[in-house]
Amino acid sequence: MYIIQAFIGKLNNFSLLTGQTVNFVNIEQGFTLIPVNKSFQRGFGIETFGVIEPNNQSLEGITSFGTLASNTGKVAYIEAEFFAGEGMQGAIMFDHGIIFSSPLKSKSAINVALKFLGVSKLSYVDEFEAIGLGKYRKTEDWIKLKN
Repeated sequence: MYIIQAFIGKLNNFSLLTGQTVNFVNIEQGFTLIPVNKSFQRGFGIETFGVIEPNNQSLEGITSFGTLASNTGKVAYIEAEFFAGEGMQGAIMFDHGIIFSSPLKSKSAINVALKFLGVSKLSYVDEFEAIGLGKYRKTEDWIKLKN
């Protein structure tokens, strides 16, 4: 099983969030990941996967946070749920306080969002692997990596 819900961007793009109760995790290529765990979901009105399993309340929480977080640059919200090789990915991209894309739901939505952010796949299979998103199997596990 693989489950992730997170916002990704450069740390300076999240500068308006200092003082908020969110976890910032440094990941590859100078990017920062904000895991959308249970406490984050409660605090920002996100009940479940807002893109994969359309839910207007969750989508409103995601877009509200994404527009705020992206006031100084590009930010992406990503989600994925896979079990035994079957599943789906979702993403929404934000830039300077504006929703840049409609919610994407596809097998490659996360890579599309990562390319938007400027992630380079380098010699890896794809951007997902290059930025290290396969390191943990569940969103909550990213908080343990917090640095």
